[in-house]
Amino acid sequence: MTLKLATVEDLKTVVSLCKELHSNSVYKDVIDFNEEDTADTVRGILEGNRSKACALLLLIDNKPVGVLVASYVEHMFNKKEKTAVELAFFIKEDYRSYSSLKDLLAAYHYWARQIGCTSIMQGKLKNKNEVESYTIRRLK
Repeated sequence: MTLKLATVEDLKTVVSLCKELHSNSVYKDVIDFNEEDTADTVRGILEGNRSKACALLLLIDNKPVGVLVASYVEHMFNKKEKTAVELAFFIKEDYRSYSSLKDLLAAYHYWARQIGCTSIMQGKLKNKNEVESYTIRRLK
């Protein structure tokens, strides 16, 4: 298992995994998937400042099987405080395990700390494909 900070060369892979996330989640019932818009957004993240957003790839046997895309927001209560925000988080069903989940989340937490986030927001699953709620907690 390998984690990789995605680059522009990974654009199609990230978009493909985001499309798979969309089609296997409640997003499909709420928002239409637009591949061109998704590619534009992901390209902006991959070409932009890594301290503002990132895309992390989970590879198993050099095969991309998971993605986590994140950004951050400054708090309206205190602009010195930043919260990392999970934008997309997906691991292909056949590769979901405690270790793959743990490793991808650990990379997300590491990135958030590196850019100075003091808290992190992430989804809590209701079942294998549906987010029950989002939690926010202080980073340690």
